[in-house]
Amino acid sequence: MKRDGVYAAIYLNGKKIRLGRYGTEEANKEYRRIVGEWLAIGDAVATNKTQTYLIDELAVAFLRWAKSVYGRSDFGNYKTAIGMTLELYSGTPVKDFGIRALSTVRDSFVAKDYSRKYCNKLTGFVRKMFVWGIQYEFVTQEVAGALKLVPPVHRKQAHDNPRRKLVPVEVVKATLPYLSPMIRDMVCVQLLAIMRPSEIRRMQVGDIDKSQEIWIYRPGKHKGTWREHHKAIALGKPEQVILERRMAGKEPGRYVFTPAEAMQERWERAASKRKTPVQPSQQERKEEHAKNPKCRYREYYKAESYYNHIARAIKSANKKLPDDKQIPHWFPYKMRHTGVTELAKMEGLEVARAVVGHRLVDTTMGYNHADEAIALEAAKKRQNPLE
Repeated sequence: MKRDGVYAAIYLNGKKIRLGRYGTEEANKEYRRIVGEWLAIGDAVATNKTQTYLIDELAVAFLRWAKSVYGRSDFGNYKTAIGMTLELYSGTPVKDFGIRALSTVRDSFVAKDYSRKYCNKLTGFVRKMFVWGIQYEFVTQEVAGALKLVPPVHRKQAHDNPRRKLVPVEVVKATLPYLSPMIRDMVCVQLLAIMRPSEIRRMQVGDIDKSQEIWIYRPGKHKGTWREHHKAIALGKPEQVILERRMAGKEPGRYVFTPAEAMQERWERAASKRKTPVQPSQQERKEEHAKNPKCRYREYYKAESYYNHIARAIKSANKKLPDDKQIPHWFPYKMRHTGVTELAKMEGLEVARAVVGHRLVDTTMGYNHADEAIALEAAKKRQNPLE
């Protein structure tokens, strides 16, 4: 706070803001208000209660807040929704953004050929930005409340994505012989424990509690972390056998499955098959490379890397297999659908819900494909009672 004649003033973004007469409680109170809002929402600080804000200022403040609260996936969706809104209404006062404007933004999502569910999700994110703005007086309750009247996208306006399918266990089994030992172990543990790909890729030694007969894996970071959802994955004996071997000699902060370790195993397999002795010059280059490696591997597998290892193995296998033995392409996430379906068949839907960590059975139903299998089995056994 500085003295500007008889007034107190503060400078923000190159602008001088008068707070009131210097030394008065009024000036001190206004100073505390502005500094508090600056710490909360940054550059878009409300320096004047009667100021008319642009939607650009609201978006900047909201995205800064959202980045510190939401996970990467949801934050990316917020950026998409708000970015497309700014393409249409950048420079528009917040008070002028009404039902027609949000309807136009919603229709722009449809024009992008997004699915109906995704269009409604993005529209909801734009609406949520305005609701958030109420607390910092960017938006009035009348403006935010009116946006709730915008109807969702109808089924005839946008397409629905097909339901994600599972990968049959037989297909996974057929793929395993063509995978590297590291990726094969990851696939087995993921399928057995019904994990998400991200949970198996980022598994650390210190995240696994081995104090009881059934180990408990508590991911340090997962899809529901920002919702304060604490997840626990039970690891049975088959998973423990694999993990015990992979965790041997590693510190708690190390990842269980690492690209560097996989490459070391590959070199060792190649060395074991070598028929000619290693020349001294080759040994010198190998030692020099170990001291100053040109390629430094990541500590854990990225999503694309895990997916590509499986895709390349299937492509390589299909070059050798006859037409009737070809392995269909599949994604790592499909194994979660497979695990839920198999568990629901054996133990029921409620048990499957608890194992995969869903809060609602309705969520688990989206992963469960057992109903169709049961219906097909019943159709095979069906007899005609009219004969």
